[in-house]
Amino acid sequence: MPTEIQDKYKIILESVFETEVPVPNVIIEEPKILLLVAPGEVSQFDMKLRNAGLIAAENVTIAVPDDPEYLVTPLVETVGTIPAKSTVTVPGRSSSAPPPSPRPRPRRAVGWSCPRATAAALPACTAAFRTSRSP
Repeated sequence: MPTEIQDKYKIILESVFETEVPVPNVIIEEPKILLLVAPGEVSQFDMKLRNAGLIAAENVTIAVPDDPEYLVTPLVETVGTIPAKSTVTVPGRSSSAPPPSPRPRPRRAVGWSCPRATAAALPACTAAFRTSRSP
């Protein structure tokens, strides 16, 4: 049935091209944050490593950065091969770091005295010092 109102259409085509380069791409998915650990206690967690690449990731190892407050230890450091588009779970442990060791006591000079040594005389003066630990 004919109508008096003419239909109007506007068609827009948008092309989106996505490519995946055939390289391994290992992503640590979990844990996003570590649980708080009380001093002297140990917490166990799982790390999920996902290879989002199109080929296998070989010789995968886990290197944990140093942290002054926590010790994070993967229970498996050498994962080996993670196949393409797959996930591997690696157990780990975290604990609070031991307190820093006490600083050694300052040394005191015994023997020579150079109270007002100049920069030129300093090497000769310090070479003559013997040092011993303070009591």
